[in-house]
Amino acid sequence: METIIDQQLSDELQDMFLQNKLWLSDILFYEDEVRFFRNMFDKAFSQALNDHHLNQVQHIDSEITALKNYLDELKNMVLDHRRLLESLLDKSKETIGLDLIEENTRIIEKIKELFLSVQTVKAKLVGLVESAREGNVHLLGE
Repeated sequence: METIIDQQLSDELQDMFLQNKLWLSDILFYEDEVRFFRNMFDKAFSQALNDHHLNQVQHIDSEITALKNYLDELKNMVLDHRRLLESLLDKSKETIGLDLIEENTRIIEKIKELFLSVQTVKAKLVGLVESAREGNVHLLGE
């Protein structure tokens, strides 16, 4: 279904553009958060854990790396979407399809997934730090 941009649609595109800016802000925040996770992980566990805990350490390390890769992919997706919105807002008589709304919905779902992933990794990392302080690092899936 395609439609010509009118004032109402233009307003909706502007709302999408503002939402896109908020997404980018969230992504930048989560990039800092993941950087913090990486620093915390590297400092606390890179030298302190023995072979018995190597499996857990490798698991959390791979989750942090996956989270960073997911953030990079999502950031690129949001920036591409933003460029599309900007181009649509610059043109007064443009034809658009449902793919714009579908892309918007996909990004919303990915951001929800990101939030849950960040919370999961944070909980595991905090649990590992607390467990390491107590001297019994054998949580997280064991």
